[in-house]
Amino acid sequence: MKLRKFVIGIIALLGGLNLNAQNSQSSFKYPTPGEITICASTPIPDGIEPTRQAYLDLISCGFNMGMTNGNIDYFKKQFELIGDLNFKYMIQNGDLFSDKRDIFIKAFKDVQNFGGWKFKDEPSFESLKELQSQYHAMYEADPSDLIYINMAGVVGNYFTGPYPTLYEYLEYFQKMFNPEVWSYDFYPILIRNGNLIVEYETFYSALEAFSAISRKTGKPFWAYCESMAYKASSYSRPAANEAYLRFEAFSALAYGAQGIVYWTYGQRTPQPTEQYQSALVNLNGKKSRAWFAAQKVNKEIKKFNDVFYRCNVLEVRHTGDKIYKNTKKLSGEFGPFKMIRSGDAGVLVSFIENKGSKYIILVSRDVFNKQKITLELKNNKKVMNITSSKDTQYSWRKDVNITLDKGGYVIFKEI
Repeated sequence: MKLRKFVIGIIALLGGLNLNAQNSQSSFKYPTPGEITICASTPIPDGIEPTRQAYLDLISCGFNMGMTNGNIDYFKKQFELIGDLNFKYMIQNGDLFSDKRDIFIKAFKDVQNFGGWKFKDEPSFESLKELQSQYHAMYEADPSDLIYINMAGVVGNYFTGPYPTLYEYLEYFQKMFNPEVWSYDFYPILIRNGNLIVEYETFYSALEAFSAISRKTGKPFWAYCESMAYKASSYSRPAANEAYLRFEAFSALAYGAQGIVYWTYGQRTPQPTEQYQSALVNLNGKKSRAWFAAQKVNKEIKKFNDVFYRCNVLEVRHTGDKIYKNTKKLSGEFGPFKMIRSGDAGVLVSFIENKGSKYIILVSRDVFNKQKITLELKNNKKVMNITSSKDTQYSWRKDVNITLDKGGYVIFKEI
């Protein structure tokens, strides 16, 4: 044991070496087996006394996991409240970096509803080598549970150091950490100079990079959705609605995401740099309009769990007047379709396979307007629209005409 710790320490100091052999978690437990993870960051609003009803509301909204910061006594109380409910909890605490980590591990690793350790959020590039040593010490202490690091889905010196692309940075991160789950946040919808805008290019670039590293390493990736309205010094984020949440969540699922994290479920106390204005549940403990929007979108995610859970992404393309950097333009045939024609805004088009069935997912790249789509099937091909209430079938003899709602999607199953 001492020799192994010494070896891991040397590797941590060297940095950048491939740690696959040292970090092979054959007994790793996925937090929500059989289900897409739908995680609530900050499940209980600041200043609100937790109750069992609060967790029943979380489950009613469609969440099967939560993550937050707290001490041992806090989490003991949360697990008592959760009891036999189908809800996992990921623990975050600064003591996981100290000699007190063993106390946390002993207290929670065998608890039924324990979902893993949130180890770090948006680490800076400068911190990675020190974090690597701490990460592998944590793995040494608990090799069977998720040790979770969430990254920022942007390129810049603070986060990605000398690496000019997100994917190159992720390859470096893989060599240092070999994470069991890839996770990142990027919130594309914001208000700047009084204008409501969508940063599509950065949004899709992050999805391309994390989907690619996920497929290369065989490890799932999670993506965040913005669900708390707030105001910063130079921009603000609007309150979530169905269109925004559906666009963010189903774009990620179409790229193969196995987890969706909402930031945040419970409103946080305003800070000097960010004035938190509302979330799914506000500081008064009341559900906002966004709570009901999230409930509807989460219900849809669960409805199509068999489509997305452990799916294999075969191909992703984009239509529209603008093809964003790092994405690929759809030209010609795609899956069973001979042609897919959209409006100027365009659609994300994904071809996936799951348990022998093949699906084509179209997600609108317009969160503000509806968009008409026309599809032509190849000869002798048939598909079923499984998102329609009647599971409508289409054959190659007639074009398929669909209107996508704002930020909306449609799923076809090849038959």
